[in-house]
Amino acid sequence: MPQVKKIIDASIVKDLRGSLEIERNVLLKLTEVEEDEYGDNYLGVFNNEIKIAEIDDYWVDINMHYAIKLGVVRECYFIEEFGKNIRIEINLESNILDKTLDGIGNYAGIYGIVDKRSNCLYVGQSSGIKRRIKQHFEDLSIGFHHNTNLQDIYLKNKFNSFDVVILDRYQGKYKGDINDRKWLETRERFWINHYTKINLCLNKTKGEFVETIKTRKEKIELDLALQVKKEEEDRLHDIEVKNKKIKLKNEISLLQKIVDIEDVKLRPLRKEVNSNKEWLLKNSSWFSFFDSKDKKNERLIRLSKIEKLELLLESEGILSNQSMRQINILRKQLRKLKTSKQLNYAAKQKSDKLMRMITRGY
Repeated sequence: MPQVKKIIDASIVKDLRGSLEIERNVLLKLTEVEEDEYGDNYLGVFNNEIKIAEIDDYWVDINMHYAIKLGVVRECYFIEEFGKNIRIEINLESNILDKTLDGIGNYAGIYGIVDKRSNCLYVGQSSGIKRRIKQHFEDLSIGFHHNTNLQDIYLKNKFNSFDVVILDRYQGKYKGDINDRKWLETRERFWINHYTKINLCLNKTKGEFVETIKTRKEKIELDLALQVKKEEEDRLHDIEVKNKKIKLKNEISLLQKIVDIEDVKLRPLRKEVNSNKEWLLKNSSWFSFFDSKDKKNERLIRLSKIEKLELLLESEGILSNQSMRQINILRKQLRKLKTSKQLNYAAKQKSDKLMRMITRGY
């Protein structure tokens, strides 16, 4: 039977920390100890019947309990001590048979490991289905499979429990790039969702994108290309914004000159209006009723004159008013023009705000 090695860590018993003296490759023993402080069984590591450590990692503890139930644990060796832990090597005996894999090709696609009794199945993806199925069966045979549903079924009936079905086969040449991996992810999600709806799925996840060295490298290259593209787009955007700002500022400058010229032309009229208003202000009060007839007539004449002058100002100031309105419109357009740095900062602020809202549960 083929041997499988697993390296695991265990927490040294408190009383022995700092004083443990064991040579490398010393044979240790794993024993299930009843009830810890929380009332659960746990695995103890023993040297000459003295407990030196405990396996306190959740998944390692589960896997090792399965391995012990399957009776596949052969030897356990001490490797090294580090801090409050020791590292040990476990030799496990895999009883996978090659005939279990008869008829399965090593092509890319989506497969299912079917429980014959319940017709439930575990859905998986792989670039080499035969190789991946062999890995599943090896993990099951030593109790280290990540899916406890599948592991429990194997514990009862071994490989007699399972059939393997091909759900989707990749058509064409599989290159293992991002698009190929995305196809596998999409199809895996589809089949997991399909069997979940009819209550026949053993998977505990909804499918995933399996990253490889190739896809990671491709993603880095793609990110770099996108970054270069973004920098070029930002550069062109900034040039466009700069040119638009120059154009708007020139238009505003020309309009401002028109306003200034019109202001010079209308200045005497405004001065005369203001002069008459000041006179009225000085010569009007609660006692104006007792003023002389000449003064009252003077007041009426000045009021009439102010009215005529303001009408004249309004008619003469049409060009100036239109120019000012246009200047205000152009200034608003100028404020709306943002550089790439300003846009990126605003986008980041918006994204951060959204993340804060999500994390706070809004």
